[in-house]
Amino acid sequence: MREQILTIPRATVDGLIGDSRTQLLPMTEERFVEAVKGQISYRYRDEVEGDTTIKQLIAYVVVRSEGQIFGMRRLKKQTEARLHNRLSIGVGGHINTEDLAGDELTVIRHGLLRELHEEVWIPEGLPMRLLGFINDNTTEVGQVHTGICYLIDVEGHDCRVRETEKMEGVWMTPDELYAHYEELETWSQIALDAIAK
Repeated sequence: MREQILTIPRATVDGLIGDSRTQLLPMTEERFVEAVKGQISYRYRDEVEGDTTIKQLIAYVVVRSEGQIFGMRRLKKQTEARLHNRLSIGVGGHINTEDLAGDELTVIRHGLLRELHEEVWIPEGLPMRLLGFINDNTTEVGQVHTGICYLIDVEGHDCRVRETEKMEGVWMTPDELYAHYEELETWSQIALDAIAK
C-alpha cells in the first residue's frame, strides 16, 4: 500500500523562516498550530520525494538526561542512504495516516511518539517541549523535508536504541557533541546549537 505522509508547501515554510537557509525557528505549540492551520495535507510519499515545492514534515525529538544528549550513529543497514554513518541527536521520521487523530498538534504529537517508540526504548508519558521548525535548504534531504523539533527530558539515561542493527546509541555532553560537530547531521547541528545556548 502506498504511504501517505504529512506535507506543507515550501512557500509556507519559507514565509516563516525568511531568508535563512539553515536554522531552527523557535515556536510555541500555539504559534505552530496558527502557522500550519489549513496548510498541511497528506500526500503520497513517492509523488513528493523529489518535489522541492513541497516539504515533508518530520517529527524530530531530542532526548536529554542529566546534562547529556542521546546520540545515534546511523549504520549502513538504515534505509536513508544519504544519512549513513552520520551522528544524529534527533529521533523521528515521517508523520503518516496512521497518526490521524484530531487537530494538527495532536497529529504531530501522535506521529512523534509513534516514531520515537519505534526507534528507541523510552518511558511512556514524558512531557515534551516544542523547540520549533528545523529548516535546512543546503542539503538534498533538507530541500524536501522540514523538522518539527521537540525536546524530551528523561531520568537516569532511560533511553536506548531498539534497532541495533541500524543504529548505535550513545550519551554525550554538548561539549563532546561539539567535538564531533562535523559528523553530526545538519539538523542535529541546528538542534544542538539551539539547545546548548
